[in-house]
Amino acid sequence: MAKDPALRVNFNASSRPGWAYERAQKAPDTWWDATLIGEQASQLISEGRSALLVSLYDRRFKSPEEYVSRCPQFCNPISAGPALVLALRQAGRRADADRLLTALKRTIERLEAASDQDFNTELSGARLAALAGNTKDAMRRLRDAVSRGWKGQDTGFPDPESDPALDNLRKDPEFQSVLKLLRASQAAEAERLSHVDLSGI
Repeated sequence: MAKDPALRVNFNASSRPGWAYERAQKAPDTWWDATLIGEQASQLISEGRSALLVSLYDRRFKSPEEYVSRCPQFCNPISAGPALVLALRQAGRRADADRLLTALKRTIERLEAASDQDFNTELSGARLAALAGNTKDAMRRLRDAVSRGWKGQDTGFPDPESDPALDNLRKDPEFQSVLKLLRASQAAEAERLSHVDLSGI
């Protein structure tokens, strides 16, 4: 395996344009091993590099099922999965995309059956539902995550406003309502943190 100096990706660095592409050029063999891989996979899609994402997938995995079951230690297959579904569709590999979508949905169902209701599960479920054309379920999940306190923190997902997996929700008035709620929550959190005394740290 090639050595990758950035397996534990800095949260701010990972959102810099071109970051995921640079990692792929420097160390393609360990690209999937890094943290915040969901955000990086979505960045490749947003930057028109879906073919690169597919090549990284083919370099490491033999099938959609192997991707879901053998994504390495830091990799979160459900957070990066929606971008990979999009990339496979854009590459004309619809059967692989459908198999991956099915495998990811089953993973979400197993997590929810085990009472795993964290933001990662909820947001991944929303993104997969949107890709499957189930906009009602996607909106329900997205609104629930925001209502329960998700402000974009700690999950490594792209912002909903720019998330390519949510493109088919963009014109929905309810989506704009949820986005407004998210922005208000983020602003309130920023205001609260602006009064925290960090001088002793």
